[in-house]
Amino acid sequence: MLAFIQRLKNKEGEISIQVTTPGKQVKLKEWPEMLISEIGYIDPDTEMSIDKIEDYYEDLTAEETND
Repeated sequence: MLAFIQRLKNKEGEISIQVTTPGKQVKLKEWPEMLISEIGYIDPDTEMSIDKIEDYYEDLTAEETND
């Protein structure tokens, strides 16, 4: 995918896309941004085990007692 993005560059080395009005262009970043999350990611397609449900419930109840 990164190679595909790099091939979108024009002669000036920019990645730009013309929008509705002629002459108006959106310039894209050369490399995608990487964001770091402290929360984590849970794939919605994975099955939820009973352990995960219990951990989630314990986290919720711990937050309620801390408030």
